[in-house]
Amino acid sequence: MGQALDRRPEEAASMMLDRIGQLPLTSEQREELRTLRARAERDVAPLQEQVREKEQQLYDLLVEGEVSEAEVQKQVDEIAGLRKQVAMRYVNCYRNMNGQLSTDQRTRLRRMSREQDDAERGNMQGAGRSQSERPGQAGGAGSAASGRGSGAGADESGAPTTQQQTDDEAEGAIETPEPVDEATGGAGGSQSGTRGRGRR
Repeated sequence: MGQALDRRPEEAASMMLDRIGQLPLTSEQREELRTLRARAERDVAPLQEQVREKEQQLYDLLVEGEVSEAEVQKQVDEIAGLRKQVAMRYVNCYRNMNGQLSTDQRTRLRRMSREQDDAERGNMQGAGRSQSERPGQAGGAGSAASGRGSGAGADESGAPTTQQQTDDEAEGAIETPEPVDEATGGAGGSQSGTRGRGRR
């Protein structure tokens, strides 16, 4: 089931049913699959309710503060046992669904699942790379901001500047917005504008 196993059992079963639904199915197959899914959802409903109750009991124990490790372990074990039952109901639901397919349909389903799992993994890795690049971009904006701040006491030649010059520069920063840097989402312009308003 590939990436489906990384999900909650009910989400995994729903995803696999959606994939099966993309196959060329007969009307009889579609009806049988709907019946199997409805049966699984009916079977797990009371189990999921028990999970919620046990989790609430565990939460109440922890809030009270005076609880033994044995009591906590008992609640955790009961919750784990119920979750295992929920998972098995959904796994068996998928197995029964798969049993309604022909050999050719199962081959198509495996191929489609691999392709979609690979695409999903690629999207997740791409999102991770995008996140890791942001600190460097933000750092660039911060460096630019610090550079402007350090220039308040001296010009480029090293000569000291007067307070009037500094105030005039601050006024200029308000009236003349900086170009937006698309790589930082305009972070540099936003910082400049904020600093200028503080001067007023």
